[in-house]
Amino acid sequence: MIRDTEGARSNRAVDTIALWPKVIAQIEARYDWYALPRSAFAPEFAEDLLRRREAVTSPDPTDPTSPRPIKLVTALDQERQILRFASAIVLETGRDPKTIKSIADVVEPDAAKAALNFKLKRLRQRDKSAETSMEIHVGAGLLVVLAKHYVKASPEDLEILRGLARRLKPKNAQQMTKKNRELLRRFEDEKTIAKFIAAPSRVSAEILKRKQLRRVDSARLQAALGAAILMVAPVRSKNLGKIRFEHNLIRVGTGHNESFRLYFPADEVKNTVELEFELNGTVKELLQVYLDRARPLIADPKSDYLFPGRGTNGIVPAHLSGSIARMMSKEIGIRIAAHQFRHVAGHLFLAQNPGAYEIVRQFLGHKKLSTTVDFYAGMEMRTAANLLDQHISKRREDLAGKGPFGMRRRRGKRG
Repeated sequence: MIRDTEGARSNRAVDTIALWPKVIAQIEARYDWYALPRSAFAPEFAEDLLRRREAVTSPDPTDPTSPRPIKLVTALDQERQILRFASAIVLETGRDPKTIKSIADVVEPDAAKAALNFKLKRLRQRDKSAETSMEIHVGAGLLVVLAKHYVKASPEDLEILRGLARRLKPKNAQQMTKKNRELLRRFEDEKTIAKFIAAPSRVSAEILKRKQLRRVDSARLQAALGAAILMVAPVRSKNLGKIRFEHNLIRVGTGHNESFRLYFPADEVKNTVELEFELNGTVKELLQVYLDRARPLIADPKSDYLFPGRGTNGIVPAHLSGSIARMMSKEIGIRIAAHQFRHVAGHLFLAQNPGAYEIVRQFLGHKKLSTTVDFYAGMEMRTAANLLDQHISKRREDLAGKGPFGMRRRRGKRG
């Protein structure tokens, strides 16, 4: 049995607090808690991960064969994925983790197959009809990249890994997931849309009734502001959580003419597409109140992040996303994580502007128009059907009173 976070706290309390009940909490691990700690593997494995991090974040600029450097945050995320793959190998095969000494041991074809089989089994426990997922396909792609550029695997091994990645690509790879499609269907109700749009203002108004805000109020106002920003600037959760003053959040003008712009340079955006949004109206007002009354209660004076975390760091994006999701669930009865605001924004805009994919492509930051079209394919069917119904009804009204050949009947006097 693996102790969960709350259980671990309770168990520490047994040892440190005299009057705490002498009960050891042993709780089954959550479904996604399967990654083993680095210390479970051979020391050489951790050393190899560090070498790879250095190689990809600071490649030799004089070497023409060196790849472009990647951001540290990307390198760290890839390390976590590699660690999950190594853990999956151990859990699928029963292999001693100490025998995994390098990234080469992870991308070896038989080991890679075992790890991917483990992930597929977990997926099918959640969804018996699932054959694969985009997450698994992307993970298999990372194995190919590691084998080719870092491990320098043989052509034969590379072809095996490429074959695995190809076979694990979902048939609807560019389409929206079933879960998100079901979410968007709930936004076909005008009352739900109205509640959704009004939620940040409603929450902030309730909080601001207090003369003196508490830290918990500041955290709620933070979630309300995050949701309000996402409604007009549907960025990814990582970008939202890492907004910095003057760098991303820029004041323009002064006094009554003052406004805010949200700007993300291309190198901070997943698709390397520069993004810029105006923050006006309700969002501007909520932002100003948050800066004046809420943020000072939760931020280190030296922090330059809009949404502060510990010390001078920004908030963990997943924590902010979770707060937003809980707030929306309470306000409208629908749990909407930060990333899902992107789907809702595109859906609501297309519902009012059928076929306006280019505009949606721009505010979502998609590189290709085909990505946007494929993603929302089928979701406009109801709108299109309504427009067709309206067209037919109008033609029917226009033709009312006309003869079989479209000639309007003359009204004669009876008698």
